[in-house]
Amino acid sequence: MPSMYPLLSARPVVAIPVAMLVAMLSIAGAQPAVAACSCSAMTVKTSGTSQAYCVNAAANFEECTVVTTKSCPSGQKAVQCPLGPKSGEASSQYWMGYGFEVTSTISGTASQCNNGQGLKREIMSGTATTSPGRISYNTPAGGTYTVTGGGTSYTAAIDSDKRKNWPNISASSSGNPLYGADNYSTSSSTDTTIASTATSLYWADLPSIYFDSTDLGKKITLTDQAFTFVLNSGSGSTKPTSGPGCACAVRYTMTKAPMTAWSVANLNAAVSGSKTNVATVSCTVSP
Repeated sequence: MPSMYPLLSARPVVAIPVAMLVAMLSIAGAQPAVAACSCSAMTVKTSGTSQAYCVNAAANFEECTVVTTKSCPSGQKAVQCPLGPKSGEASSQYWMGYGFEVTSTISGTASQCNNGQGLKREIMSGTATTSPGRISYNTPAGGTYTVTGGGTSYTAAIDSDKRKNWPNISASSSGNPLYGADNYSTSSSTDTTIASTATSLYWADLPSIYFDSTDLGKKITLTDQAFTFVLNSGSGSTKPTSGPGCACAVRYTMTKAPMTAWSVANLNAAVSGSKTNVATVSCTVSP
């Protein structure tokens, strides 16, 4: 997603007496620094519904529900998304996916953490593997990420090249599991379901696929593995790609059995889902 920053405004140069400058520096030095971000625990919720998120009013979140329980600024709407194995119909198309919500307990300033999500995907139509589609985002930045905490660690590689397909479940880079960049890197974005408070950073996702008419009588299996992380801020302006923090890697599998007629009721009856914990670093998957 594009980021927009205000241009620096030109200001006239003003001479300042040395004595006044020393006084100003003393005052500035006495002011508290912006608190760094630190993650102490992460929870991945996989049932019920997500919290409400303020998103752009024109944004397309068809699998989610617009709600009035949360007040949003002008030009935005509040949505809640389903969690767990789900299926339904949107824009006259049937879909299935596995929803989850990531909540991290943090201290300090959320924007100083290095957070995000990687995704790897496989789609099986019968016994044949089909294209998983292209990587959707260029954030988190490509590279190798190592998260440590709670006496354990997890290392993963992220590919942010949108010209490539999502890595498959077994894909690796230099011996580390390889994921495609799946965003959730900006805590204040209204283009994704992400938000923060003084003590938490949280986001919801529902990786899904849409069916076409030829899928009716086929067994379709969707396997998504999501790597979610929050790395503590380091020293300086560069956000670290390794160090203390929280992370989870969870594999979600959705299967649609062969059907004889399309309907939401028939699809719901034909769909089943399961999840497998791959790695947890100061993270709990619930339930």
